[in-house]
Amino acid sequence: MRFSALFLASFFGCSLDRAGLGSTSDGATSDGADRVEPVDASDRMDRSDDLSADDGSGKDVPFEDVPVDAADASDTPLEADVPDPCAVDPRIGMMCDGPDLDMCPEGMWRCVSFVVECSDSTDDTLERCGGGDEDCDGQTDEPGALGEQMLYVDRDGDGYGDASGATMRCSAGAGYSTRDGDCNDSDATRFPGATETCNGRDDDCSGAIDDDGIVASACPCQRYARFASTYQFCNSSDETWHDSRAWCRSHGYDLAVVDSALEDGFVGFTANAIESANWWFGLTDEVTEGEFIWVNGAQGWTGGPPLSGGSAVGHANFGGNQPDDLGSGQDCVQYNSTGTSWSDRPCDDPRKFICEVQP
Repeated sequence: MRFSALFLASFFGCSLDRAGLGSTSDGATSDGADRVEPVDASDRMDRSDDLSADDGSGKDVPFEDVPVDAADASDTPLEADVPDPCAVDPRIGMMCDGPDLDMCPEGMWRCVSFVVECSDSTDDTLERCGGGDEDCDGQTDEPGALGEQMLYVDRDGDGYGDASGATMRCSAGAGYSTRDGDCNDSDATRFPGATETCNGRDDDCSGAIDDDGIVASACPCQRYARFASTYQFCNSSDETWHDSRAWCRSHGYDLAVVDSALEDGFVGFTANAIESANWWFGLTDEVTEGEFIWVNGAQGWTGGPPLSGGSAVGHANFGGNQPDDLGSGQDCVQYNSTGTSWSDRPCDDPRKFICEVQP
């Protein structure tokens, strides 16, 4: 405050001098103008005692005694008192990972304009197949790595996988294959290119059972594929109903189940075209007289002969008053030689026979 009073005194002194209010002589300058005498410095300093201010009480008091407002007297730290983050941050100089997708420390902590930042400005370091941990996440060749290939789960180890088990991986490894197309991934004998045999299965995964790729003479019967089924019409020898069924089952088939009018028309027509003869198929009432059951367990007829109130359960094509169990023991059903109707006959009679298999 003393400095302020001195400054004001000096300032006002100079102002008075310039205004011509200082000491003057009674003469004039050489050019006739009034001459202003400078005020003596000591005189100006003495005038500082006259500087005063109103302290609010109505009395003049020296400037140095005027109270300072508390807000003006607050202790505001100088800029030099603010800590420099670059001087106190322990990370400065240490390696760091920037805002990319990898986890690799490819930069260094540094201070730029009092801001601590990571100098890592590299692009994402992506994982690549090959056994390394390029993206520094602690894993090798994880899903999503560059260079992955489509692989297929190979549960039976036959070298082919199921397309439904496709996945992307870096390497096949145990339990995986680069080839798909396995039609049965629980059977190592069935895969694309396998040898087709007469067994009621699609060994080579061609989509057809016992198709044209089968071993020569493996299937001695004529094969037809219809209605999602494969049929064999065997007429090289006549067999009993039970022997016929045994042969069908030994080749992966069973005696045919003809449970629709459309299928009935196809099977009867085909059998008659191959040979006009009687043909066994898979319907019998050996277990319970009058209750005809298909070899797949479904019921085909109930109640005995039609004259006794018997009737079909689902599709049936018995001709005339069939089934009639004439002379008893007629427990197996055949296609008649015309191929257009059925009748029951003794199961020990020798007949041609029709096998069927479904996928």
